[in-house]
Amino acid sequence: MKKLVISLCLSIGFLSIVSAHFDFGDYNALNEIGLNSAEIIRLRGFLAQEYSVTTSDGYILTLVRATNPLINDGKAGLSNKSVVLFIHGINTDSKCFLVNSIGAKPNDYSHHNISSDNDLNQLLANDGSINSLPFLLLNFGHEVWLLNRRGSPQSLGRTNGRNATIEQFDGDIASASRIVFNGISRMSRAGTNSTEMYWSFTNIFAELAQSATSAINGDYWSYSMDEQAKYDLPKVIDHIREATGDRKVSIVGHSAGGAITLFALAEHPKLAQKLGQIVLWAPAVNLGHTKGEKMRYSWPPYIITNYVGSMPPLYASSLIQIAVASYCATALQRRTTCRSFFSSMYGSESEHQNFLPGFVFAYYTGSSVGELAQLTQTSLYEGRQHYFDHGSSVKNMKAYGSPHPPAYDFTKIEAETLSLYVGATDNLVSEDDVRSVHESLSIKADLQVVAADDGLFNHMSFVVNDNAGKLINIPTLRKLELSS
Repeated sequence: MKKLVISLCLSIGFLSIVSAHFDFGDYNALNEIGLNSAEIIRLRGFLAQEYSVTTSDGYILTLVRATNPLINDGKAGLSNKSVVLFIHGINTDSKCFLVNSIGAKPNDYSHHNISSDNDLNQLLANDGSINSLPFLLLNFGHEVWLLNRRGSPQSLGRTNGRNATIEQFDGDIASASRIVFNGISRMSRAGTNSTEMYWSFTNIFAELAQSATSAINGDYWSYSMDEQAKYDLPKVIDHIREATGDRKVSIVGHSAGGAITLFALAEHPKLAQKLGQIVLWAPAVNLGHTKGEKMRYSWPPYIITNYVGSMPPLYASSLIQIAVASYCATALQRRTTCRSFFSSMYGSESEHQNFLPGFVFAYYTGSSVGELAQLTQTSLYEGRQHYFDHGSSVKNMKAYGSPHPPAYDFTKIEAETLSLYVGATDNLVSEDDVRSVHESLSIKADLQVVAADDGLFNHMSFVVNDNAGKLINIPTLRKLELSS
């Protein structure tokens, strides 16, 4: 506990030094550091309530309900507009959908015609909500819910007090800081070599994990995406329907959030009867169809499958966030090595990508290693998505009755309205991956490849690109209006 207190104090102290000496650009995200999703929503002038949802296996999830005070007195969304649930990816929480919302404020566009691009572009030309879909939906009369998935910073609770804990650290916090900053230095020396940058950054995660001993209640992290599809999402859907009068719930899922949605629909086909529009941005399913992905995803299953814990370790998240933010604090660094770093992680990015330093404070948080392992295990199964592989035939036999985990059967999905989007230059989820998902469905589904005028749109462009409004948010808004 003493080391934890020292760690937090040093992190806060270092953050104050960073904010005082570095230019964080016009995105004043430092005002939002430490705020949760509900607080950011209120900061923008909207209304937010937090709910705790307990799953059948004892995990306590934080769910945020957002409404517009100018519409229906802020009590709820309009009855003729859909209720929309957002589900985030790995190493972040629901704040990722809110980071690109500078200037967003309540407006009432609920009666506006959305069929004309010119009218919409004129209406939203100076509206900060255009690049953050939750706020855009609120201004069009929808009710928005944001799920903080198990293991994310806002959902670390479990029944009987068996919560996630900060890992104990073998050594002092200065050692952890050295690991992070040595890694950042290696990235700097790599210049614009994106491959070397990527491996330098992933090596930071590996070294930090090796420096952490088993945590008290470390079994908190003994889960993959399977449990979230089986237990979490159905429970969350039922909670929202109870709160909104049994209304159908539309879903926007990004990355692993999209994967969990597909898993849940395959695991519980009748769940689709409770849902409206389902829009999945870069769903992280069936990964590994391109040469680059095969290189990226081939090694982790053998290293992390049997590791139980958070990646990165919880004690290290703030160190990584601060290091990356300070490293990318100057305009020169953002244009050169930082751009190469983010491109190596997520894919070639547009000049309109809003990767200002404040962005990283919503990312590089802990996630269960089981989730990360499951994403990469598709490399063991020729790009076909399976249930979590426990790493041994004995464990798999106990879990599944066979030495290998079964594949997810997406032909069982009964959703009436499913739309898949993928970025043209996404390094993590390729067009081939998403096409393989599309081809595995027995239902009719839309598939769209998103690209800016320069042909670029990567994994994070869905939430941080300055043109996200035109390229993905307005098209998604139109989809969601169809179920209204």
